[in-house]
Amino acid sequence: MKDCFALLGVPQRPLLDEKGLKSAYFRLAAECHPDAEGGDTDKFRELQEAYQTLKDPVFRLRHLAGVVFDSLGDSSRPSPQSDLFLQVGQVLQATKAFRLRREKSQSALARAVMISEGVKVREELGAVTEAVEQALREARVALGLLDKRWPRVAPEELLTLASGWRYLTRWQTELSGAEFGLMLEA
Repeated sequence: MKDCFALLGVPQRPLLDEKGLKSAYFRLAAECHPDAEGGDTDKFRELQEAYQTLKDPVFRLRHLAGVVFDSLGDSSRPSPQSDLFLQVGQVLQATKAFRLRREKSQSALARAVMISEGVKVREELGAVTEAVEQALREARVALGLLDKRWPRVAPEELLTLASGWRYLTRWQTELSGAEFGLMLEA
């Protein structure tokens, strides 16, 4: 496994300065860009992959566990936020069911009757979206706390945080899509 941290010349840490990471990437990428004199296509691709890995907290944490602890772990871990998982699933199903019923309604009267149900679905969707966003804020705090304890952390801590973050960002995307679908049909 190539060490993305070493490739970009940044410290092996759970939390990285985004501007510093970007600056290191741009500086190194400019030196080996295929269009530059003496450019190196393979090195440029390696730098791109390293940057993509380190800029995403999920990939960074998994990579850090692999590089430092030689432990990638199982990427198919269950969600550590099981209550939130159920809430997300329920609100997404309710939103989908509402949208299907609304699509099948033939008359303006039938659609008008569904307005209050639509308001309720939007409120529930908003509440669950806020809960996911709060959990993401808490994950950012946990990342900072983990970084303060670095390197006195277990690989399991890195992988658990990465797994939770992966679920949260996926749920955030799904909820945003459901909300957008409701807005388009309003």
